[in-house]
Amino acid sequence: MISLPITLSLVFYISFAIYVLLGIYVLWLNPREMLNRVFFVATISLGAWAFCFSIANSAPDYEVSLLWRRMATIGWGSAYSVLLHFFLILTERKRLLQSRLLYILLYMPVLVNIYIFGLSPHAIGQYELIYTTFGWVNIPLYTTWNVLFNIYFFSCSLIGFILLAHWGITAKDRKKKKQSLLLFLAFALALIIGTTTDFILNPYLETMIPQVSPTVSLIPMLAIFYSIKHYGLLKRPEKEYLAEPGKILSEDIHSKVFQIISLLFMASGIVGF
Repeated sequence: MISLPITLSLVFYISFAIYVLLGIYVLWLNPREMLNRVFFVATISLGAWAFCFSIANSAPDYEVSLLWRRMATIGWGSAYSVLLHFFLILTERKRLLQSRLLYILLYMPVLVNIYIFGLSPHAIGQYELIYTTFGWVNIPLYTTWNVLFNIYFFSCSLIGFILLAHWGITAKDRKKKKQSLLLFLAFALALIIGTTTDFILNPYLETMIPQVSPTVSLIPMLAIFYSIKHYGLLKRPEKEYLAEPGKILSEDIHSKVFQIISLLFMASGIVGF
């Protein structure tokens, strides 16, 4: 029988696989569109977070778990900035996106997070790992850097919600209104679940439960995927599907065949791992 820590690690790993496949699919739809590119980067960040947690959760000892927790910073340390960048593009803040200062404000915290919580020799002091029936769990510490990260995390989330709400209220297109409401609710649900498990419940429980944010973040990502299918969000540009004389397949369909084969090989590799 599979132990509970291994089961949770498999859940994290499946989440990682879904993130990667979603990101590649959306990038394939239109690799030249900036919105698609940023969404791809967001899925890679969340995927890295989930992958590192899948190993850290059922690690054989404290040192290995701590190592992968520190490596997970690449994911959770960058995900919120990338998602806020995605919101800015989605809600058509074109003038704001032309400012260089915006990108400094967006991505400077990413460098700080990765260094403080991952690369710094003092990063060990930012974690307190204990082994429970669920696997290795990190107890939230209220160090200066942890408090600053929480402010950064809630600030990015709040700004993202404001952007989505304003986009939905001011949009004249009904599809955009429906998209904004769907994404607002999906991100709100993920935030509530993640905050509850990571910050609120553990101080009052006898048995600590693992942080599940890498998994619950699938909710808004799948909501975006739903919007792609039903509302044309991040849609693929129209191309010529007719083959040239003397050719069996058009250039677009020929490219699609190779992309599908590549995805199958990648999916097989993930399952094999």
